[in-house]
Amino acid sequence: QSSDTLRKVVGDITYVTAGGFDRASATSAVGKYSGLVAFGRHFIVDPDLPLHLKEGFPLTPYNRGTFYSPEAAAGYIDYLFVTVMKA
Repeated sequence: QSSDTLRKVVGDITYVTAGGFDRASATSAVGKYSGLVAFGRHFIVDPDLPLHLKEGFPLTPYNRGTFYSPEAAAGYIDYLFVTVMKA
């Protein structure tokens, strides 16, 4: 719905949207609105996010409480790569 409103305002120019997307909803948004979809939080928890999206692997649930915490490694180095999960 908000993308419909944005498209009315900006016309046919390409724009970037973000927030709450998974593979299916991002693909749908790009197909419907001819825009771009950015992934922020999922890049933190899925360091190999492009592979997740390409192969249809599930996105890892994120924990906002561990984002940008200089006190601990949790949330930075403890997320697994797909190759590790598949083994």
